[in-house]
Amino acid sequence: MKRALVAVLFGCLTVGTGSLAMAFDNDQAAITVHLSPIPQGGKVCDNAPTVDSKTIVSRLDAPNFCNDAGQTEFSVWLLICNGSDSTGIAGAEFGIEYGPGLLLSTWSRCVDQDFPENNWPDSGTGNTVVWSLVTNCQNTNSEPFVPKTVVAIIGHLRAFVYGPEILQITPKPNSGDAKVADCDGAEESIFGQVPSHLGAAGFCYDGYNPCGLPTPVENKTWGAIKSGFGG
Repeated sequence: MKRALVAVLFGCLTVGTGSLAMAFDNDQAAITVHLSPIPQGGKVCDNAPTVDSKTIVSRLDAPNFCNDAGQTEFSVWLLICNGSDSTGIAGAEFGIEYGPGLLLSTWSRCVDQDFPENNWPDSGTGNTVVWSLVTNCQNTNSEPFVPKTVVAIIGHLRAFVYGPEILQITPKPNSGDAKVADCDGAEESIFGQVPSHLGAAGFCYDGYNPCGLPTPVENKTWGAIKSGFGG
């Protein structure tokens, strides 16, 4: 098993000494996308949404971009879900892919450190992200009393949609893998699972939400989502 992510965890954060855990408790962990309106005021990550497997939004529809009639601006939140509450989440590596109908910009990390590839967040690039193993382990379940429901917000992107498009989580290009690491320093490859543990967001298309039961998400309209935010 490659140890690149664990090396980042131990080499780039001051965490003291310790041995790598041999047990892997994040076999159900997934990386995916949640869509919402742009946060208003304050630091972006201070306004991060509180979501669980049932409330993640993976499809939006709006007449202007569905009909190629203009752009719409909104938030793309990258996150880890199905995380272990016993060993927690402390890092991940992954990539993103999307087509010409989407422009992503203004990356705001909600982790302690990240190590993006050149030209991130362009399509076909990747990132490695870490939380402090000691002071910021992500181990709070999003669904009380339901194990392995930790949701950890990785970061936020400001997105402009010009037409129907899909944003997909992929393996990180320079490693060919997608992984999560826990707060004991153990890492787990989540690429190649069936059903996939890598999610997707759709704009006028169905997305894919791997959180909870790994089934396609229910279609949602932009108007319905906006109403939940007082729009």
